[in-house]
Amino acid sequence: MKKIFASLTLVILIFSIAYSQHTPSNAQSPEIISITMQQKAIRSKELQSLMNGFISNNNTNGAAIQVIDLNHDIRASVNLHQKYASESLYKLFVGYGIYKKIDTHTIKINTLILNNMTINDCLYAMIVYSDNDCGKALGELVGWKWLDATLNSEGYKDTTLNNYDAFGAIQGKKITSACDVGLLFQRLYQNKLLSTNATNSFLNLLKSQQLNDGFPSGIPNGVIIAHKTGEDEGYVHDAGIVYNSKNNYIAVMLTGPWNYPDKDAPPLFKSLSLALWTYFSK
Repeated sequence: MKKIFASLTLVILIFSIAYSQHTPSNAQSPEIISITMQQKAIRSKELQSLMNGFISNNNTNGAAIQVIDLNHDIRASVNLHQKYASESLYKLFVGYGIYKKIDTHTIKINTLILNNMTINDCLYAMIVYSDNDCGKALGELVGWKWLDATLNSEGYKDTTLNNYDAFGAIQGKKITSACDVGLLFQRLYQNKLLSTNATNSFLNLLKSQQLNDGFPSGIPNGVIIAHKTGEDEGYVHDAGIVYNSKNNYIAVMLTGPWNYPDKDAPPLFKSLSLALWTYFSK
């Protein structure tokens, strides 16, 4: 009887190992690929050298950049904590706040909010088409003070979105940094920001982005990129996750103010995007 039990235990153990080896990992929580400390140091130096060379060889107008190698948890940056007028990048944080409140059942996604549009409709318009009316309405719904306090407590130390006085008048600009934007994208990619359903919904909106003059211009057609742009008053930003078949990565660049943003900024984003795509495709 003991032999039968031992044999049965062995069969179960073998099956369990085989199953675990063939079960696909959660696409939103990928494991970091293990490399030696020496290899990591080399890759880190290469990536930072690429960033430094890009800054030296281009008129970046004081750009802030962060790049994160998602497969190996390696990053490189320039002006990481420099604060910029966020322009429409603030909508990333508003989207996070809305999904967070949906996750906690504080608000319901099908609630009417603006011109017969639901919260779900406004999320789509705000992220995919960068609609300003929906951005403002969703920000007011989630609460600017609550959002700033939440972001600060979660480590987004360079971001301030509540730029309204006691009477609701705008005072200055919403601000953020390449560090904070990159952190949000990394947590979203790793499924550490929201529930899995909310994460997938948020990423799908970002993958549907229709404003694609920035980083998408430097990668091949058909490559998936989940990103958000920000552009106004001479500032031009883009940030997102690029799904490269060899190595997924996050790219963030905040630039401006430009005297001629439509002329000067797009080639810069294309150049950085192409350089990163080439590097991560090796």
